[in-house]
Amino acid sequence: MDSLIGKDFAAGTAERYRTCKKHLTDFVKKKYKKNDIPVQDVDHKFITGLEYYL
Repeated sequence: MDSLIGKDFAAGTAERYRTCKKHLTDFVKKKYKKNDIPVQDVDHKFITGLEYYL
C-alpha cells in the first residue's frame, strides 16, 4: 500500500488502513486466540464484538 501513496492513496488513508488493521488483528487475537479467521466467520456477532472492543 505504501507504494501507492501519492498515486492511488493519500498518506493519511494509508495510516488509517494500518491503524484499522492493527485494531482488527488485536481483536481477533484476543477474542479467538488466532492470527486470522476465515471471512465466512465474519458475521453479525463478530461485527458487534469488534464494535464493543473498539
